[in-house]
Amino acid sequence: DKAGFEVVEANKEKATFGPTQMYKGKIQGKVGEFRVNNTGQSDLFVNVFRSGIPEKSDTSAYTRTVGITRNIDKVTSNTFRQTQSYIVRLNIDSERALTNVILADLLPAGFEIENPRLLSNAATQNTEGGNVLRPSYLEMRDDRLIAAFDNLPRGTHTFSYVVRAVT
Repeated sequence: DKAGFEVVEANKEKATFGPTQMYKGKIQGKVGEFRVNNTGQSDLFVNVFRSGIPEKSDTSAYTRTVGITRNIDKVTSNTFRQTQSYIVRLNIDSERALTNVILADLLPAGFEIENPRLLSNAATQNTEGGNVLRPSYLEMRDDRLIAAFDNLPRGTHTFSYVVRAVT
């Protein structure tokens, strides 16, 4: 039983491979194409991995059981001052009680999270009323904040954290 395959990569010559060979290709840019032809009599298995960031992403708001809105205190425009701290308030509206909830809030470039364990003031306290959420686990990464909640009761809740404009 002879196995083999051909790969035609966009704008390149066809390459032929035998039964023990493997092909790895990489395309950079907006559009790419690989065509794989089975030249043998055996089944051919193809794995494709792709990654990238969409040119346009859907940013329209929607809610399915849990809705989250983000507000940054004392910001009236999209202008942020370097070294200035800002309180980010996440308003979480849950249609029903949930368990084991993970919240990951991505940070825009140019901000870093202030470690709440080191803050001496009550900057992250909810000053506008409502139910304040305390996570059972909190992780601060370079590009996001991750908070885990064992229980998320039904209703509207607030979780706050502080970011600093660094660039």
